[in-house]
Amino acid sequence: MKKEYKCIADDSITREFLACLKVMRMKAGLSQKGLADMLNIRKNDVQCYELGRNSPSLSVLMRLAEFFKYDLSESVNYKFFHQTIKPSSLKRELKRFGLSYTEIGKLAGYDRQQIFETVNYRKYASVGCMAAILEILKHERMSSRLREKFERRRRE
Repeated sequence: MKKEYKCIADDSITREFLACLKVMRMKAGLSQKGLADMLNIRKNDVQCYELGRNSPSLSVLMRLAEFFKYDLSESVNYKFFHQTIKPSSLKRELKRFGLSYTEIGKLAGYDRQQIFETVNYRKYASVGCMAAILEILKHERMSSRLREKFERRRRE
């Protein structure tokens, strides 16, 4: 059984999916209670997800997406849930840019221990923390490309 991660990443794909949840449910001809019963969650939870008051846990998010046949495969949540993000490649990227857990923690707004546990998929790994790390790495890659481009032009 998959671990129950409470904190999902707030990426654009997930936001779009959750914003459409009520419309998809109504299109399927289901009441909130009907959907809740089918997914083995509470009706109140469905209502909160639709109103944007709460976010579902990662496993509930994946069940909702699967039920409505919604493609979340490009979201950080999906990649984290299915563990297609490899800790080894993440560590390599951090090393490549010379970022320590402490440094990336300051940039991402998490403490060193949370970064360590997320990168190594420990007990308290957070999808939100993973999303923040990936954003910083994306920014570092872009900065690195721009620096290389600038250096090439300068040498020419």
